Amino acid sequence: MFSDVLICADYDRTLTDPFGSVPESNVKAIQEFMAKGGAFTVNTGRSVPMASAIFAKVPINAPALLYNGAAAYDTVTRQLTMCHPLELNPEEVVTSIHERFPQVLLEVQGVDAHYGFWGKNHFWEEMCKANGAKTKMIRPHEIPRPFLKFSMTGTLESSAVSQLFLPIYHEEAALLDEITLWMGEKWGEKITIARAGYRILDVQAAGTSKGALGRSLAKAMGRKVLVCIGDEENDRSMLEEGDLSFVPTDGRASLQGLFRSCAPCAEGSVASVIAQLPRLLEKGGA
Repeated sequence: MFSDVLICADYDRTLTDPFGSVPESNVKAIQEFMAKGGAFTVNTGRSVPMASAIFAKVPINAPALLYNGAAAYDTVTRQLTMCHPLELNPEEVVTSIHERFPQVLLEVQGVDAHYGFWGKNHFWEEMCKANGAKTKMIRPHEIPRPFLKFSMTGTLESSAVSQLFLPIYHEEAALLDEITLWMGEKWGEKITIARAGYRILDVQAAGTSKGALGRSLAKAMGRKVLVCIGDEENDRSMLEEGDLSFVPTDGRASLQGLFRSCAPCAEGSVASVIAQLPRLLEKGGA
C-alpha cells in the first residue's frame, strides 16, 4: 500500500510529546506503515550524537536526516551520506561570535560530540548527556571536521530539551534577533539560519534545509510521495517541499492553517498522519 511513500517526521514535539517521550501509538503505527512497504525516517535538527537516543526509540528504515538538512546518516553503516559542510573557517566563526556576543551559549555540533569553548555550562552538559551526546570543552582551533552546524542558545534554566521551545523573555528574543541580523550581514551568502525553537538558533551551510534533503532522499529511494510532519519554523522548508504535509494542532501558530493538521504531539501526531494516508493517497492527495 505504501511502497511509493517516504515519511519524514521531525522528532522533538512531533514524534515525541512535549516532554520527550515517544507515544506508543506512534511506534505501532510506524511499524505497521513499514510492514506495508512504507519508508520512514526522522528529519531533525539534531546531530549524530543527539540522535542516538532516537534510534533506540523509533523504528526507521531509511537514512536519518540530521543537522537541519546538512547531512544524512546511515544507521546501519554508521556513516554520513549527502554531507554538506559549512564553507567557513570554524575557528574564525566561533571566535568572532564570542567576541561580539560573549553572553550567548555557543556550541559546535560535531559527529562524535558537542563542543563548547569558553566556560562550562552545567545545564548544557546535562541536556546533552541525557540525550546520549558527549560534550567536550576545546579551543577554537581544535574544532574537528566536518563543520556541519553550530548553535547559539539563550539562557538555559534546566537540562530539559523542552525549554528550547518555550516562549522567552523580550531581552533574550531581542538578543537572538540581533545575532541573526549580524550573522546574515557577516556570512549571509554562506549560511542558512534556522530558528529551531524560541530559544535556539541553528546555523548550517547555505542551500541546506530539511526540505531539500528530504526531497533528495525521496528521489534516491525512488519514492514518489514525500510526506512531511513538523511543528516548528525550522520545519517550514520540509513542509513546503512535501507532497502531503502536516502540522500538529499544538505546533507553532505561524504554521497553522498553511498545511494539513494532525493530532497534538502528546496524542500521537505521526499515528494520526498514517491513519489519514490511505484516504489521501486514494484521492491523489486532494
